[in-house]
Amino acid sequence: MPAVSVIMLAWNSGPLLLEAAASILDQSLADLELVLVDNGSTDGAVDRLLAARPDPRIRLLRHPRNLGIAEGVQSAKPLCRAPWIALMDADDRAHPLRLELQLRAAAADPTLV
Repeated sequence: MPAVSVIMLAWNSGPLLLEAAASILDQSLADLELVLVDNGSTDGAVDRLLAARPDPRIRLLRHPRNLGIAEGVQSAKPLCRAPWIALMDADDRAHPLRLELQLRAAAADPTLV
């Protein structure tokens, strides 16, 4: 079981998706899974990502139409195997220490959620 599941929604994210996913997959904390939700994309970005970055930590959920942010995230939660879930936008980049520092802070202070 991974330490953290990262949910990322992709909807016509274009070239930004590869950079966003790489910033998660290249984290200092490698004990993670990326739950990638193809939220009805039509631009092929998800397939390009999977071809460019084959990684067994990527778990894919495809929807035939865009469910929106809230429903897209909720649909991914049953696929998450880790005790912690993090959200990541498909057009952002995560600092390389993001998940390590967040989990360290949560371990030091159990009131954090």
